[in-house]
Amino acid sequence: MQDRGTGILRSAGTRLCRFGGDERGALVVFFLFAFVGMLIAGGMAVDFLRADEERTRLQATLDRAVLAAADLDSSQDPEALVHDYFRREGLEDRIREVQVHSDLNGRVVGATANFDIDTLFLQFTGIDTLSSGASGVAREHIPNSEISLVLDISGSMRWDSRMAMMRPAAKDFIHSVLNPEDPTRVSINLIPYAGQTNPGPVLFEYLGGQWRNGAGNYFEEWPQDISHMNTYFDTDGDGVPDTVVKVDEFPDSGRPNHVSNDPDDFFPEMVKFIRSSVPAVASATVIGARVKGGIQTTQYYAVEGNANGEAPDTDPLVASGGGKKNSEPKADYTLMWNDFDYEAILRPASCLELGSDEFTQTGLPANGPYEQTPLFMYWTIDRSVMDWGWCPEDDTAIQYAQNDEAVLDAFVDAIRMHDGTGTHYAMKYALGLLDPSANAAFRHLQAEGLVPADFVDRPATWDDTETAKYIVLMTDGAITEQYRPTNPDAAVNATVELERQSGSKRRQITTDVQNVASFYETCTLAKEHGVVIFTIAYMASSAAKEQMQACASTPLYFFDTTPDNIDEAFSAIAGKINKLRLIQ
Repeated sequence: MQDRGTGILRSAGTRLCRFGGDERGALVVFFLFAFVGMLIAGGMAVDFLRADEERTRLQATLDRAVLAAADLDSSQDPEALVHDYFRREGLEDRIREVQVHSDLNGRVVGATANFDIDTLFLQFTGIDTLSSGASGVAREHIPNSEISLVLDISGSMRWDSRMAMMRPAAKDFIHSVLNPEDPTRVSINLIPYAGQTNPGPVLFEYLGGQWRNGAGNYFEEWPQDISHMNTYFDTDGDGVPDTVVKVDEFPDSGRPNHVSNDPDDFFPEMVKFIRSSVPAVASATVIGARVKGGIQTTQYYAVEGNANGEAPDTDPLVASGGGKKNSEPKADYTLMWNDFDYEAILRPASCLELGSDEFTQTGLPANGPYEQTPLFMYWTIDRSVMDWGWCPEDDTAIQYAQNDEAVLDAFVDAIRMHDGTGTHYAMKYALGLLDPSANAAFRHLQAEGLVPADFVDRPATWDDTETAKYIVLMTDGAITEQYRPTNPDAAVNATVELERQSGSKRRQITTDVQNVASFYETCTLAKEHGVVIFTIAYMASSAAKEQMQACASTPLYFFDTTPDNIDEAFSAIAGKINKLRLIQ
């Protein structure tokens, strides 16, 4: 029995040793543990993915909410609008804080939100919830803005309702970009152009323009109707007036043959009339003139050497002993106004003749003196909607740094079309009026009442971080050649278009290729200095579209339009200028 028991124990021990050394099935145990680990890791990934999806949804909702709330055009309460966005997404309980800061420069809206989600798998590791959050700040900022708005008023704008549809679109743009709550933020240089661009008589003289035929801003507009004028001539060249010619019986305002009570509007032509009627003064020099009318004190104006329009109080003939102060020396000759061909009075407007070298720098014209562009038309005029002149008349001159909607609206409504398409001239002024070097000109214009006092320190420096500079250019045609009459002062140029005169009566001063090159050069300079350029091709030819596309700051800033959608183009540009920026 003892031996049998011992054998059993010995056999069991042997079997146990064999079992202990048998490695079969060991991997199964390992894989069981690894499988459990993989389940936990996969579950963790699911939990993390759920949390990330929730965070992405929360951030997207928050970004949309603060952008909408920062929009200055929104009439809703900004904080309530943020809550409304979250409520519509079923996330209102996630908002933790909304902050709104508004001032005259714009509005900043910031918000934070967070969430906790219960875990499905991570709880097995002791993590019952996952938390995350989102934050963002949106800002609509209206910095100081200097805008040059360039409008084509060439004769082709009369077709297909182009001008009729452009006027309200341009005015809506003006209303959109001006800031009525802080009118000192935005200034607009409104630059109409045809074959040339008219800076107006004040800037014409400031930049070194030279008047033709003695034309200039010598007279103030007479406060009553003028009854007669005396013109003083120097016939012997000693600089002293010795002959007086009186033109009498001026018609009153509203009467037939009345032209104006501003002698600048007719004086050069009246002198021609005097010289043709009085041989004794045919080649004499005009020294000055005397104006009489109504109860206003008779006033003497010097013409020669008096380019600023200031009038001395003393008549030179009176001062030399010809009579007491404010008395009127007797005229040597008397002519009647009705013998003067008043219908032919057309004076050249105030355009400067610019050379190609002017387009190599960003500032206003600076290489004067400049000749005055003569009075002429090239193509056939439509008198119902157009005025005579390649250079737009002085009442269609550039409007400088304006912020008065009513003034700009009235100006746009009153624009009449002229001849030619000299876009390169207009771009020259558009950029020049954004160049900091134009500040001295702005101060001069402000002293003359042509720039609001709030903008006397403009244009800002190129690197001013608080000022944005824009050019918005609209045209319906390609840039044309530049023609001039061979005899700039020929009377026929005031009544017959150059196209209808013989070829010898006109000359080409630049080709369209040269002018396009000048235009591109100006566009490049503007972009190099940080000016943002928007362009509109308005029912334009393929050549004009190509020119506008090349000039725009980006392809997205070029608009190809018709009268049906010109308003949409201007509105889109205004929206981009007033754009929102997500800043965090």
